[in-house]
Parts: sequence; structure tokens; C-alpha cells
Amino acid sequence: LKGIIVGTLIITIATSFMSQLNYSVLNRVDGIINIFTGSGTENTSALLRFYMINVGWDYFCNRPFLGYGLDNFRNLLLLNMGFMTYSHNNFLEILVDLGLVGFINYYVLYFKLVKRFFSTKTNNITIKTIMMILIINLVLDFGEVSYYNKITYVYLILYYLAAEQLKRGDNIVKNLYKTA
Repeated sequence: LKGIIVGTLIITIATSFMSQLNYSVLNRVDGIINIFTGSGTENTSALLRFYMINVGWDYFCNRPFLGYGLDNFRNLLLLNMGFMTYSHNNFLEILVDLGLVGFINYYVLYFKLVKRFFSTKTNNITIKTIMMILIINLVLDFGEVSYYNKITYVYLILYYLAAEQLKRGDNIVKNLYKTA
């Protein structure tokens, strides 16, 4: 019974991430790849995102250390393009809004987690699943802004707890059984 509960939890979390990769997202990724390779057809969304990346990079270069302030990418875009929206890229959004100081402070935990997960050998399927979800989150940050979402910080806490368990050599699944 406990194995079923843990398995269901893992499948639920993995499914929630995979559901983000719907047709629309995959179509946009295909459009962006077509821009860089010059093959296929470019869609308007991909061209707009590519332009927003260029605009955002220019703004970042103007204020690289502290940025323009929290959630100001959309205001800068309004000045430049005549409409307000977020950057559709977490890395760029943080660089423009918070500069290198904010970017480093935000991603240092991700860096430490990835380093911990990949420097420790484990056969624990739970740890491997958590590692996979962490990597998927980082890849998805190229196409979405996640640092505004509260669930991002819940996931970060889960990643951190898993990394601590891994560091101590504890068995996460066994410890989940003890608390259930």
C-alpha cells in the first residue's frame, strides 16, 4: 500500500510537468529551432519571442548588476514594443528585472542541487525522478517565467530535502514510509 502511495505521488508530479509540454509549446519550440536553422516555417510566436530576447538582452546590458526592479520587463517592453507581457524566459526575466545579483542569488540553489544530485551515485528511483523533474524545470525556464509562481518554491523545497537525504545517505522512500 505504501509503495502504491509513493508511486502515485511520483507519477502525479511527473505527469504535472509533462502536461506542460502540450502541442502549443512543442510547436513554439519547433518555430524557434526553425529560426536558428533556417529550415521549416517560422511562426509569429517564435519570431516575437526571439525579438523579445534581443530587446531583453539590450536592457540587461544597460543595467547588468541590479536590473530594473521586480516585474519591470513588461513595462520596458511596453516602451519598446507597445504592449505589456512577460518575457517567456525565466533567465532573461530575472536578468532584466534583478540583474546579475538577483540571477546569481536565484540560480545558486539550482546549481548546488544539480551538483549534489550528479556528484552522488544512487540507484534510488525517487532521487532519479526528482533529478529528472529538476532538469525539466530548468529546461522549461527557457520558455516560461517561473519565479513568480509559488509552486516553484514548493518544488525547490522538495528538491532541497531530497538532496539533503541524498547527502546523509538516507533512504527517502523508507523515511516516507516511517511518516505515513
